[in-house]
Amino acid sequence: MFFVKQVVIFLLAFAVILGASLGKGQASSASSPQELLQTINQRFSTLKDYQCQVVSTTYKDGKTKQDGHKYFFKKPHLIRLEVNIGKDKGAVAVYNKAGKVRAHAGGLLSIFTITMEPNDKRLQDGDGGTFVESHLGGTIKDIEKAIANGKATISAPQGDQKVYQLQIERLNRKDIIFIDSQLFLPIVWDTYKEGKLVSKTEWKNLQIDIGVEEKLFSL
Repeated sequence: MFFVKQVVIFLLAFAVILGASLGKGQASSASSPQELLQTINQRFSTLKDYQCQVVSTTYKDGKTKQDGHKYFFKKPHLIRLEVNIGKDKGAVAVYNKAGKVRAHAGGLLSIFTITMEPNDKRLQDGDGGTFVESHLGGTIKDIEKAIANGKATISAPQGDQKVYQLQIERLNRKDIIFIDSQLFLPIVWDTYKEGKLVSKTEWKNLQIDIGVEEKLFSL
C-alpha cells in the first residue's frame, strides 16, 4: 500500500511539472480575431514589466524616415523613453510615480529638464496618441478599436512561423499586425493606405518580466 501511495504521489507531481512545462513551452491557439485579442489582453494583464527597442518607419513620396527609442514600462504605470534614432536622439522622457512627465531634449539642451502634465499637448503625436498611453496596453486598445471599426481576419502560425498575422481593413486603409505566438504581444504593425505601405512600427527585442528597476523612472 505504501508503494502504491508513493507511485500516486510521483505521478501527481510529474503531472504538475509536465503541465507547467507545457504551459511555458507551448502557446495556446486562437481561431478568430476576437479570441486573439482576448488572449493578448490577458497576457498584458499578467505581465509586470517589459523593455524593448521601438523603431518607427514612415514612407512618403519615395522617402523613408526612421525614429527609434528604448522603451521601459513597469506596472502600475511607469514609463521611460530614451530616443536613440532620429532627429531627437538623446531626448529622454519619464512618466513617474507622481503622475508627472519629466523630460529633456538631446544634445546641449539635455541639461534642462522640464515637468509636464500627462495631458500636455506637447506629449501628443500626429494621430492624437499620448505619451502616457504609449505602452503596449495602449497599443492593444488601438487594436481593439480597429477591429471594432473594420473587417478583421487572422492567419495562424504555419511551419517555422512564430507569429499570428492580424489583418484589419477599414475604408482605404489596411493594417497588418504581427503577434508573437509565444509572448502573445504585438511585435510589428504595418499600415497600408491605397495599397501602399505608409508606416511600420516594430517592437524589437521585447523582454517581459525581467525586473525593470524602479529607479529608471526618475529624472
